[in-house]
Amino acid sequence: MNKIILIFIIFVFLFCMSQNLLADYLSVDTFDDQVRPNNLGGDYGPWVLSWDDSPQSCTIEHDVTEKIDNRGASLKVKYDVDSKRKAACGFFAFLEDADLRKFDKLIFYIKGDIKEGYTQNIMVEISTSNNVSRVRVAGITDKWQKIAIPFSDFREISDWSRVNKFAVVIEDSFVSKKTGVLYFDDIYFSDEERVM
Repeated sequence: MNKIILIFIIFVFLFCMSQNLLADYLSVDTFDDQVRPNNLGGDYGPWVLSWDDSPQSCTIEHDVTEKIDNRGASLKVKYDVDSKRKAACGFFAFLEDADLRKFDKLIFYIKGDIKEGYTQNIMVEISTSNNVSRVRVAGITDKWQKIAIPFSDFREISDWSRVNKFAVVIEDSFVSKKTGVLYFDDIYFSDEERVM
C-alpha cells in the first residue's frame, strides 16, 4: 500500500512539474472575488490622461460572463481615446512596493470584445519609485491569450525589490481602434517558462 501511495505522489509531482504548476508566483489579482483591494493589498482603478476632455474615458467593471475558467470574473475595461486632443487611458493596480526579485515574468490573460470592438495593441507599464518602463503587447484577438513578458523587456527597471505599480496604457498614437472593450484576467508575477 505504501508503494502505491509513493508512486502516486511521484506521478503527481512529475505531472505538476511538466505543467509548470509548481512555479513560484505572486498574484496581483484574479478578479474572482470582485472586490478591492487586489491580492497585494493595493487599490486598482481606471485612469485617463485628461478627465476634462469628455471624449476620453475609461471605465472598469467585473464581468462574470467573460473569464478564463469556470469560476469568478474578469476585469472589463471600456475605453475611448477618440479625441482631437492627445488621448490615453487604461487601468492601474498598486503593488504596495512588492519585492519581485524571485520572479522573472509578468503574466496576464487578455482578450478583446468582438461585439464592441477592441485595439489589437496596448502598452503595459511597470513602475518603481525611481523608474517607469513600458512594453508593447500586440496581436490581441477576441480569444483569451496568455501573455508572459520577461522582466528583461522592461529595460528601464533594474531594481525589482520595491515595485509599486502595474498599469495598462491605451494611447491614441498606437491603438488599432480608438474605442472598444478589453478583458483582463489573472495578473501575476512568476518564474515559469515563457508562454506567448
